[in-house]
Amino acid sequence: MNIFSIITTLTIFFGYVAAHIGSVSTTTTSLTVTSSSVLPLTFSTITSPTNNIDFSVVVGLAPASDHDAPPSLGETWLQNFDLVALGHAETNTGSFTLQVPINTSNAGVFTSGTFTVTAAVTSAFGALYGTQLEFFQVTVQLTI
Repeated sequence: MNIFSIITTLTIFFGYVAAHIGSVSTTTTSLTVTSSSVLPLTFSTITSPTNNIDFSVVVGLAPASDHDAPPSLGETWLQNFDLVALGHAETNTGSFTLQVPINTSNAGVFTSGTFTVTAAVTSAFGALYGTQLEFFQVTVQLTI
């Protein structure tokens, strides 16, 4: 391989390096549910050798005792986030936080206890933009 081929290959490779959501966490492990309470979910991104676009996040809630596993979002839909409109579709390595409403309107049907919050992330990747759906879960103690 000549030097021109190596430079072209590296330029193409690094030209397509992008980040996508790789994990979800929260700094709030317990939450008192009120009419305006929210749970901060932090989405951390990781680099990938292919183009990535994260389109949306759908968040649901279920009592942990129900053992709801993906692809279930849980018993209650909480919020849908349009990552394109929010400017988080094509991100660099780092993180961003979204405020998920967990309030008396959507969690008031439950009693206090341990809950699983599930975030389903839709994204497209690669040269052909194949689509995928990834699930991330966090546990939170709710006082209702």
